[in-house]
Amino acid sequence: MILNLGSAIFNAETASGGGTPAWGTEMGQGDGYRFNFEDYESLITALVYNSIPDHRTRIYCPLGKGGNQANDYEFVVASKFNKIFVNGKHVNNCSFVLLVVKKLVGQNHVGRRTLKYNPRITLDSQNYNDHCFELIAKTLGVSNSGSWFISEICTKNQDELHFTAHILDEHNLYTFSDSEDRRNVLASKIKAYAESKDVNTLKRYEKYIAFGTLTKAYLPAMRTKPFLLLAGISGTGKSRIVKQLAFESCPDIEALRKDPTSPGNYELIEVKPNWHDSTEVLGYESEIGTPHYVLTPFVKFLVKAMLYEDKAPFFVCMDEMNLAPVEQYFAEFLSVLESRKLIDGKITSEPLIKADIFVKYEDQLLCDLFNLPKESKFGYDNTTQDSPILYGEFNAVYDKLKTNGLRIPSNLIVVGTVNMDETTHQFSRKVIDRAMTIEMNIEDAETPFQDFFNGSDALHYYDSPQSKELFLPKVVQAADALAELTEEDTEYLKANVPQLLFKLNKALDGTPFKIAYRVQNELVLYFYALRQEQPEEEAEKLLASAMDAILMMKVLPRIEGDEDLLEKPLKALAEFTATYPQASKKVAEMQQRLPQAHFTSFWP
Repeated sequence: MILNLGSAIFNAETASGGGTPAWGTEMGQGDGYRFNFEDYESLITALVYNSIPDHRTRIYCPLGKGGNQANDYEFVVASKFNKIFVNGKHVNNCSFVLLVVKKLVGQNHVGRRTLKYNPRITLDSQNYNDHCFELIAKTLGVSNSGSWFISEICTKNQDELHFTAHILDEHNLYTFSDSEDRRNVLASKIKAYAESKDVNTLKRYEKYIAFGTLTKAYLPAMRTKPFLLLAGISGTGKSRIVKQLAFESCPDIEALRKDPTSPGNYELIEVKPNWHDSTEVLGYESEIGTPHYVLTPFVKFLVKAMLYEDKAPFFVCMDEMNLAPVEQYFAEFLSVLESRKLIDGKITSEPLIKADIFVKYEDQLLCDLFNLPKESKFGYDNTTQDSPILYGEFNAVYDKLKTNGLRIPSNLIVVGTVNMDETTHQFSRKVIDRAMTIEMNIEDAETPFQDFFNGSDALHYYDSPQSKELFLPKVVQAADALAELTEEDTEYLKANVPQLLFKLNKALDGTPFKIAYRVQNELVLYFYALRQEQPEEEAEKLLASAMDAILMMKVLPRIEGDEDLLEKPLKALAEFTATYPQASKKVAEMQQRLPQAHFTSFWP
């Protein structure tokens, strides 16, 4: 069983706080919390085979926040193993107790089973686990003060308990700068281990750790610009990915975790083919009956994001975004997106809806935006029945709306899912210029269908959600990024980026697809996003990775045309992209299609 990342870690701390080990991993999620992890039959068989009689009276385990909620859980099964192995090596003279608990009461996850491996578990007042962990560390060659962690627990031959462990520092306490750094370091250790084994091992871990090329592209793309397009055929999991990111980042706030199927920081908006202006997104004034402002789910969600602006990223999934012409119904948003500036350390935009609307319809909008009873007057210093948010916090947000209008919240990420076929609209260059495009296609014809029988992980809330900083941009302009980078990085970019983009435009001579300042700006921002993940990487390698990504996300999706227009430019692009693996492969595909159909584009 692959454990939750960082749930079993020793002698490590996070400088920014948090990161306390949970010492447990959920055994199932979704409807009924059925077991959905690999090889669960083997683990359950071993748990039963080694089960402890009368375990409820003989076992102690701290549970819940503060370790004082034992009565909220049922002890399903407790098992003692006497044959212990770590990384294939036998650990002599020790035993280990595993415990499965079921949550009985609470706001969330009632009925969920969790495998517990806490070092403080005792059996008949004897602490087998803590002693076993000490011996495992010695077997690994780690000192008493050294740092290490466990990524997997499995069983063999019904009575053998096997741990997969990784060393962070053999002799010293390991300090992570923040939660993002913690995740990246642990993931890199697991990746190196998985790659040293075999393809199957790597594949198993990829379900839990985001180190695939495509998966890793999401985060730096979001931190470059919070508007993504996920493009591909139906069924590639585009919408699911957005919800997954929301689940992973949803903080432990009751108002955001009410619905077990959909986190409060996620909103799905289904685009309709008849959308042709911004009223479908931003609402409009109506004189029918009492004059009022017609709100939309999009506007309500943006205001909700304002309430939690310092707490979590908020994800809008514009599903089937190109069923209608994006440049028409999303025009105001696209324009305002480009107005963002870094002011006093916070990213701020021009208003999507002007302040006078919120002044004019104050009585109506106060109630409608915050789901308050119509008879309520704003400003009561208490809470609503349904929300822990104080009326005073509502009031503060509405004061901002009356003063500044509705601007793009700094924690908002818009992700559009798109299918490129005869039923949808093509993207204009205006849209592609303002978005980060990620192509999602199934290249392996067999693997996705085989995975169907392996089961999938149900989406769920996390005990240790990802920090919002992992998803959100810190800067908007290249100049701001350069000010944050080292002098060495800055000089390297200034010396190489203009020359690089000049060569790219030379390859695009004779076409309407030449790039301008926006691509340059976002290339630097993408480099900056990668630098946050890879502080020790050489600048040359980071720029190459950033350029490859920008070619795929910003440049190549613009290109389409017939042989007369594209034959020579594609040859030039093939030469330019030779050192960029993803872009080179895509250009080759476009070249291959050109003589066959006498037309080609980025989209298959």
